[in-house]
Amino acid sequence: MNHEEVKRLAIRFFEAAKFAVEEIPESIDKTADLRAIADDGKCWLIEVKEKSHDENDWSQLQSQLLSNECVARSESHHRRNTIAGIFEDANKQLTITATGPEDFRIVWIGFDGHDIDLRWQQVFATFYGAVYISSLLPHRTSHETCYYFDHSASFAYPEIDALVICDGNSLQFCANEFSTRFKSLRESQFYRDLDRDGAVHDPLAMAEKGVAVLLRSDVTRSNEELVLKALELQEGVKYAHVRIKRHSVYSAIRNPS
Repeated sequence: MNHEEVKRLAIRFFEAAKFAVEEIPESIDKTADLRAIADDGKCWLIEVKEKSHDENDWSQLQSQLLSNECVARSESHHRRNTIAGIFEDANKQLTITATGPEDFRIVWIGFDGHDIDLRWQQVFATFYGAVYISSLLPHRTSHETCYYFDHSASFAYPEIDALVICDGNSLQFCANEFSTRFKSLRESQFYRDLDRDGAVHDPLAMAEKGVAVLLRSDVTRSNEELVLKALELQEGVKYAHVRIKRHSVYSAIRNPS
């Protein structure tokens, strides 16, 4: 989906949720894309972004396929600086557009191109600074998700209330506990409806149920050794960072003629 298609999808979604939706005209200053008014009169601003595969990388892959029958690639599920830049731009646009501190501010990210499931994981990891961790002492075979292990856009931009990730078939509403309106967000009818439908991802609620680890430390996220020590001090458990990669093999089918 290109930007216009992602925006149309966002409009249909909010209209189906009984919002009155209007497109915000473009101006000299880059503003948010949509303004949605709920039945209670609350304003929700939505900045629409799309994430595609890297065109240079895809062109390189196609060139490799011309000279090889198979090409193996691997790419990390972890945070990406390019995606962090998307959140930085969206935060500026939402801030410029807001008419008051009570306006809810949402970043909606859709996808275009190849490897959509991988881009989804990378967007999620960038928003929450989320990684998988494995307990060493005491040893446990299962992996856990640790939020805020890495640099997180949710912490960096408390004016962003939530991230919506949507690929056209599935949707996830990722709440930001650092939002200045987090309490109001949770109390909104929109949040409650999404939560009832299983669409809300709320790390704080997950931690309260004991199914997620949230790193509460001001240690620099640029030094993994210090991050792991802070996590061990907080949890009383020695963890290892589990690095997840997606491995793919591409092949070209040649026309025998």
